[in-house]
Amino acid sequence: MDKRKKRTIELLVLDSEKDRIHCVIKSPLVSTYERSVVEGKAYIMSNLDVEPNEGNYRATRHPCQIVFKRQTQIRTVIDYIIPEYAFEFTPVSMIRSGFRDDSFLIDFMGLLCGKSELKEFSKKPKSVNLLDIELDDLRLLEHGPTISTKVVAIESQLP
Repeated sequence: MDKRKKRTIELLVLDSEKDRIHCVIKSPLVSTYERSVVEGKAYIMSNLDVEPNEGNYRATRHPCQIVFKRQTQIRTVIDYIIPEYAFEFTPVSMIRSGFRDDSFLIDFMGLLCGKSELKEFSKKPKSVNLLDIELDDLRLLEHGPTISTKVVAIESQLP
């Protein structure tokens, strides 16, 4: 990894009511916490900063996000009742309608059935990689491929 680039760890944290909140471990603390947080485990965390969830691309609709700080403490919980996953799938009809709210990530389960070549776009001082993908809605595939709806040209920014 290029040492000049700042690394962050971004988490989607879930509670027992399936509420999701974006959690960030910023660059100077990544090495301190990267081995402390494992996907699928439950934790009690304390001494965190709570900040407004702002910006162009947000992981959740929650108005706040959690940010680790040097004093953050993490304790693993063995016996817990927090669900492992909580999805809010966006219907293909909404995606195909042209309605776009690029401010938030969405949940979509699909079968990758086509992709373009990786395209690089330069906007000084950054360059962005773009990949067009084509997905089939998995919920419709169980009824046979003739009902399948294609979602075409979803753009994804790659690191």
